[in-house]
Amino acid sequence: MNLLKKNGDIDKTKAINFINTELSLQLNNSNTTCKKLEKKMKWWLEIDNSKFKMDYHLLLVDIDERCIHYFEIPANKITEPEKIFEQQDKKNNRKKSHIHLMRDNNPDFNNHYKGIHFSFGVYYKERVQIPESDVYQDQNQNNNNNQPPKAKTSKSKNTYNPNSDNVLKLVSNIRLLINEINEYRGKNRKHPIFIDNNSLPLWTKIEKPCTSENNDRFIVFTLNLYILIYETTRVETKNNRKKEKYFYDFLLPDKFLEKGTETREFINIVGSLRHKYAHKAPEYGVPIKTMLYADILKKLLGDSNKEEDYSIMQIELLKRFENAMKKLLEIVKNDR
Repeated sequence: MNLLKKNGDIDKTKAINFINTELSLQLNNSNTTCKKLEKKMKWWLEIDNSKFKMDYHLLLVDIDERCIHYFEIPANKITEPEKIFEQQDKKNNRKKSHIHLMRDNNPDFNNHYKGIHFSFGVYYKERVQIPESDVYQDQNQNNNNNQPPKAKTSKSKNTYNPNSDNVLKLVSNIRLLINEINEYRGKNRKHPIFIDNNSLPLWTKIEKPCTSENNDRFIVFTLNLYILIYETTRVETKNNRKKEKYFYDFLLPDKFLEKGTETREFINIVGSLRHKYAHKAPEYGVPIKTMLYADILKKLLGDSNKEEDYSIMQIELLKRFENAMKKLLEIVKNDR
């Protein structure tokens, strides 16, 4: 299956079928808009205003990142589109909303129109990775006169990482566990542990596969992993005794941070890597021991003298992250 047409546009029917298969949905041409990211790093959407009265879906395709961003807009959630989106009158008094969404590392997917900022981030459901063959497959294998764009083919060969599927699978499992943890806390009327955990740029940088020798990419991965674990699990609270002073409520449970546990060791490893790369001591509600880099290499690679392989180190960190979230879910379920 190839999602690209001969002219480079997205085949909407194939994209819908792909998402239906991956997410077990029942989208169709009538209730879905599907658009490819354009050269100006924008998705240009044109939606009949009447569509907002039904459950409606957006598929935003990013060929460079080989993914589809899936949104679900419940019926009647956007009640007056003519007041918040640019309008264009069509025949038979049909009005359409023109929506421009930027790919600018903004998790909110904002549309700006006459000073009104509307966020589609609240309707964001999932990022679905597209298999490389479905994007870059030769569209005309039987037609020697029509070849796929060379730039895309070259980019594909240079950036493909055989470990990418493992990384994406681990990240997907971790996200599901975090959502389950937050949902379980909500059922018990407790504050979610992870705040703003669905931030798209954060996960995009975490799930981007590292190559064996690319230290820069591993640093970005590590620093965003730190933000997710240390900074999205704390809440800033105003100090009533001192004006304009704030302190943090730390949400990871004590049992998760208990010394001598695998979960505490994982916290220490991530904090220590952040200390190495950002030269800042790890901060949380408990004292975090900064580990020697040689000790981290021994735990992730099995040998402190072994040359760094950032691809393996990323996967090993994600495996530990997944196990830590399984343990956290167990702790949350037992905390009643």
